Amino acid sequence: MALVAVRNLLHDKVRFLITLGGITVAIVLIFLQGGMYLGFMRNAAGMIDRTDADVWVVSRNSPNFDWSRPFPERYVNKVRSTPGVAEAKTLIFGWGFLRLPGGGTEQVEIIGYHPPLSGAGTDGSSWGEPSGFVQGDASSVLGGDRIILDESGSRKLGGLLVGDKTEVMGHEVRVAAMTRGIRSLTTAPYVFASYPTAKKLVSYLGESNTVFILARAEPGVSPGELKRRLAGRLPNVDVLTRSEYSRRTRLYWTIQTGMGFGFLMMTFLAFVVGLAIVGQTVYAATMEHLREYATLKALGATDAEVRTILWTQAAASALLGYLFGVMGVWWVARGLEGLGMPVLIPGWLYVGVFCIGFVLCLGASVISVRKALSLDPAMVFRV
Repeated sequence: MALVAVRNLLHDKVRFLITLGGITVAIVLIFLQGGMYLGFMRNAAGMIDRTDADVWVVSRNSPNFDWSRPFPERYVNKVRSTPGVAEAKTLIFGWGFLRLPGGGTEQVEIIGYHPPLSGAGTDGSSWGEPSGFVQGDASSVLGGDRIILDESGSRKLGGLLVGDKTEVMGHEVRVAAMTRGIRSLTTAPYVFASYPTAKKLVSYLGESNTVFILARAEPGVSPGELKRRLAGRLPNVDVLTRSEYSRRTRLYWTIQTGMGFGFLMMTFLAFVVGLAIVGQTVYAATMEHLREYATLKALGATDAEVRTILWTQAAASALLGYLFGVMGVWWVARGLEGLGMPVLIPGWLYVGVFCIGFVLCLGASVISVRKALSLDPAMVFRV
């Protein structure tokens, strides 16, 4: 029966290629919508997920990393004196403008962290400092008004290179190092600086304020327990575990901005388009071979065997369409990444889209299966 299914599938090669093309396009679109959504969410919560902090202290009702407000910096002393806190550091964030080499300005997101001493290295943990260096390291911002850019942001900022001078919020700074792969969800590039330099660049936040406090728990103290202890000591702020703050950020961009609905709608439309193409093609092929199916039933073929033929055709179309779709999405994703569009395709997405492709093709064959099973074998003897 499988051989019969393959022969039926290849009988009209033009129709088969149209079907294969429709499935491939649908698979590529579903992949891209899922991959772009995951890529955007990775960037949205990237600064949170990259840290090794167990708990984040943020402004009250802070919806996400990019819209946080300042609060008193003295809170860090209360955090450090709380039982169960092994270490705590401040992290500052603010919006600013960078002067482009050719004139004009570009909006940037300024992050101030506490860099390790030059040559001392790090313990492998992260307190908000950049990573993925192609030039320099996290300590490159020490010793003056120096900043670190990402390669993607450098292109948007007029092609600034390590060693170039520019101005941020009216202060002259020098590009001291360059990273790769650190992008924000917004269109504004990140600018990293030492904590004192960043406070000077975003002085509008207030000299006695900070934006985040990151804390790590002592061995034996869970993040949840540390959060409970800190929440009772710090007024007018939110205390969240790292996973909670990351989830809050992702939900904000997904639900409150409508981004998630947009990606879901495009995925649904891709599924419907693929379903329509496959369904129409399989149905047309079934109608052309009605007498052949009736002949099979007259020769003793069971409903299960007829159903196997049609479902084998659909499954073969799904498998080939998926394989071509994977190759296509790999090529398209590379092009989008080059244009600055984040695309993240983890292993579970490959499995999920594979299942969606099979459901799409098997679902599209339901009408054809019902039509074939309702045939009267006696029709083959009618003129």
